[in-house]
Amino acid sequence: MAIAASLRRAGVAGNHLPVCGLTRSFIYLAHGQWEAAWRCHRLGWLLAGLTAAQIPYRLLALGRGPLLTRFEARVILGVAVFMLIFNWAIEQVFRI
Repeated sequence: MAIAASLRRAGVAGNHLPVCGLTRSFIYLAHGQWEAAWRCHRLGWLLAGLTAAQIPYRLLALGRGPLLTRFEARVILGVAVFMLIFNWAIEQVFRI
């Protein structure tokens, strides 16, 4: 939260950051309000799914050990971060 406020004050990201709207999107998804979740953040459903997938993944990993290699986990994280930044860039260019 403090980082986002600092970036806004510095004018780095204007009034919108790549993760703005994700929390509200997660909340709308939890309440079954799909359209409202989409309006808050177009990638909210995807990141909510990745977050929810952590529960069974971690439970399985407790018994079996890591299910993904470190490389595979970093690729998934990298793709998610790229998608957030790409989505943000599209919003900035086209003012969606």
